[in-house]
This record gives sequence, C-alpha cells and structure tokens, in this order.
Amino acid sequence: MLEWLVGSLGALFFVAILGVLVWHGAKGQDSGPIIEARITEIEQTESGFIATFEARNNGDTAAAQVRILAVLTGATGGESHEAMIDFLPAQSTRGGGFFFRSDPRRAQFEVRADGYSDP
Repeated sequence: MLEWLVGSLGALFFVAILGVLVWHGAKGQDSGPIIEARITEIEQTESGFIATFEARNNGDTAAAQVRILAVLTGATGGESHEAMIDFLPAQSTRGGGFFFRSDPRRAQFEVRADGYSDP
C-alpha cells in the first residue's frame, strides 16, 4: 500500500512539473523590463524638499543600473535630478528619493525611468 501511495505521489509531481514546463513554453518569449516610476510623497525639510519615488518593474525580466529621472519646471526655474537603482527584479518595486530646493508641488513635475542595462 505504501509503495502505491509513494508511486502515485511521484507521478503527480511529474505531471505537475511537465504541465508547468509546457505552459511556460507555450507562453512564448518573456517581455523585457517594463519600468514605471511615480512619486509617492513630498515632504519639506530644513534644506528644501524630498520627493520620494517608487519604481516598479512590470516586465518578465530583471533590469540593472535603472536610471530614474526627475525634472521640475515652471515659475521656480528648472531643476533636474537622477537616481540609480542597482538592480530591479521582474515584478518588483524599489524606492528612493530626490532632493529639491524648490517645492515640487508648486511646479510642473515629471518623474520617469530613463534607461537600464541587462544584468
């Protein structure tokens, strides 16, 4: 009886692994990194403002050296800053922040992923 139970369990695992491999093969090629950046919070400090950001990789592959660019334009003049995320795995999120002298809430503000390299 124990031999039949262990044999059935092994066959079940084999069929499950085979199903996952067939599904992954039929799915096709993985997409590259799909990186979206957004500001999550802006707070005032003694020396200016900190704009906290979140970068999310919605793609199927990882990205390295992800460059996030923040540009502030408007009546306060222009400021631009960049941040580097060393490694951003697929389907994951990393964060950081930008330091501004002017208030980003009172100007036109853009944050975006500007580039990456293959890990």
